[in-house]
Amino acid sequence: MRVLAWLLFAYQVSVLWYFAFLNFLYALFALFGLRMVARYARELSELALKDLLEREAYLPVSILVPTYNEEKTIAASVRSFLALHYPEFEVIVVADGPKDRTLEVLKETFRLVEVDWVYRRVLPSKPVRAIYRSLSHPNLLVVDKENGGKADALNAGLNLARYPLFCAVDADSLLDAQALLRASRLFLEDDRVLAVGGTIRPLNGAVVREGVVEALRLPRGFLEKMQVIEYARAFFLGAVLIKNFQPKGPLGNPDAGLCLKKKKNNFKRRLNS
Repeated sequence: MRVLAWLLFAYQVSVLWYFAFLNFLYALFALFGLRMVARYARELSELALKDLLEREAYLPVSILVPTYNEEKTIAASVRSFLALHYPEFEVIVVADGPKDRTLEVLKETFRLVEVDWVYRRVLPSKPVRAIYRSLSHPNLLVVDKENGGKADALNAGLNLARYPLFCAVDADSLLDAQALLRASRLFLEDDRVLAVGGTIRPLNGAVVREGVVEALRLPRGFLEKMQVIEYARAFFLGAVLIKNFQPKGPLGNPDAGLCLKKKKNNFKRRLNS
């Protein structure tokens, strides 16, 4: 009986030490990741971003927004994408056969008109029923197609994308106003970069007006705060792993904004004399 009690005690102690060591590693990785993020934030100052715009060195970006039954949030999300601080980009919303009023909301909000659009069907997708252009926002394109899933909707959007970079974003997400500027800068600095991912956080507690995030605050609820901490921990841990292990292929979170390089040697660089 004493042997069994001793084994049980040893097992409990080993489990306790295991979780203590695991959490110590999580905290250590998060600390290293935070240091790298802080260093990068200092390098990528507001002055550097302003200088990038003044020199007009940038890569045009196509923002792809697959949507399905998002009538309550689609207008605010598209407004936030159109309000991004970037010299040249287009927003392609792909309505993947929604059963609600998603398409009608887009038509009413952004004054859409149907157009005859000629494009190359490079990637397979379900048939496209109609393509709409916005009278109020020339860089907004809306595609109405048969339902085929998120990947199929992205294929349809890529067939219409004109620019060398694309950014796939969920229809219920919002992007920071300078997100594209910060992400695309990395492609200019290193031609070997294939993909750039960003961190995500819940909007609970944030001040959002007309689809634009005006202020970021911590949510009031305990569970929402723990979710913010978990997102930050995962992001900082990922930054450390990517920095030290140098993966051979592109990494990304399918639920976060992700800019991928689509073509090589196709960017604008105009320097002021």
